[in-house]
Amino acid sequence: MKIKDCFVVISFAVLFLLFAQAASEAASVYLKNGSVIKGVASYKKVNGKFLLYVYGGLLEIPEADILRIEDVGEPVKVEPRKEEAATGTAGAKPPEKPAEDPMRAQRIEELKRFTDKVNGRLAEIQEKEDGYNALKKDYDEARLRIEVLFQRGRKAAAAAGKDISVWFQFLSPQEREWSQINSLRKQKLEKEMADLEKELKPMLEEKESLLEEKKSYGEELAGLEESRSP
Repeated sequence: MKIKDCFVVISFAVLFLLFAQAASEAASVYLKNGSVIKGVASYKKVNGKFLLYVYGGLLEIPEADILRIEDVGEPVKVEPRKEEAATGTAGAKPPEKPAEDPMRAQRIEELKRFTDKVNGRLAEIQEKEDGYNALKKDYDEARLRIEVLFQRGRKAAAAAGKDISVWFQFLSPQEREWSQINSLRKQKLEKEMADLEKELKPMLEEKESLLEEKKSYGEELAGLEESRSP
């Protein structure tokens, strides 16, 4: 073999050894798609991208596509972007909200309208009940005042040896006036209560039906709202 040929062979061998050593000391870049770029002599991050200098050229890889970089045997973790860190997934889009079922949405709005209508009617009935209860309270108070005055006159009549049927005569003039006023008020309240009772009777029956209807709407609405949740 000529000396010149030996020199060429030795030169190639040296270059091969140098390249092999450089490759062993180079970094490896692991991508999220499963690919691996080995033999990266150096790299740097610029504007959200990594510039990878390999033996043969320059590669430009978006940071979002890189899983990790192993630099001379020491893994380098690529920090996820802020939006990725917030969701806990790198490079993954947030799950899209499923489209609303138009029939379900329409039924939900319909049930809400029905419930509002029922609540409005129940409020009307409750107002009538409250009015009746207020009359009943005034009636009971008037009746109690009359009873107190009756017992007082009865006791005075018995003490005087008179029949208790003349109890009214044993009251003072002021007490007689109070007794008359309360008796008239009691009669007036009795009539008002009787009229309101007639009006309330069918309304109270309707109230029971409305409460059952409202319960049914509420149960169906709760089920639809639950199925709407992701």
